[in-house]
Amino acid sequence: MAQTFLYDTSRAISAGGRDGVFFQADVSESGGVRLYNRVNRFTYAEQTIDGRRRGFDEEIRDLVHSDWRTLAMRIVRESFSASEISRIQQGEHLGIVMIICPQTGRVIEVNFSFSNRSGYATIGVPTFWRIERALKEQMRFTPTAEGRRMNYIIRFWHQELVPSPSRRRPSSLIPPAPPPPDNQPPPPDNPPPPHHPIPPHLPEDPSGGSSNRVPETELDRNPFL
Repeated sequence: MAQTFLYDTSRAISAGGRDGVFFQADVSESGGVRLYNRVNRFTYAEQTIDGRRRGFDEEIRDLVHSDWRTLAMRIVRESFSASEISRIQQGEHLGIVMIICPQTGRVIEVNFSFSNRSGYATIGVPTFWRIERALKEQMRFTPTAEGRRMNYIIRFWHQELVPSPSRRRPSSLIPPAPPPPDNQPPPPDNPPPPHHPIPPHLPEDPSGGSSNRVPETELDRNPFL
């Protein structure tokens, strides 16, 4: 059965119900959709610290470390019905952005991004409104002293509701090793393990393992955003 895509043009869309809530869908020429509550103030706002623009490469520990991703991803996953998930293909990404108040640590805004030809584009605004409300109600953060100097704090991630299968090639398709050349003894029964250089230590992200930078023109740069 053909799917109905709901986000072909930029427009305001009612979230339904008696709340009078409207979402704005901004659609790029490449088919990327940015969907957000029309009362949002920071969807496209410049991020600042002490009143000046934050540099893209400027490292700031704005939140106390916490394992927030597990709860956030569960909230998103459980907000979709089985029927909605059945319309999403393997590997299709949903981008979620949370805007966090630097004084209280509460989520004050949410916005979403996806391709307007993905399964997410067949899902109506009421579902995204439900996700926004749940994230605002359940997610809590603790801003640091640095974080409290900012106009807002951001956390974002991409989520696959239907994950892609493993890309590892099955072992049955890996060709066998060639036989040793003439006059060369066969390898021992218990060869020593191969040597792999130890990579340099990568410092742990103190912010919780996800980017806390403002994405640069994501809508134009990535058709899936």
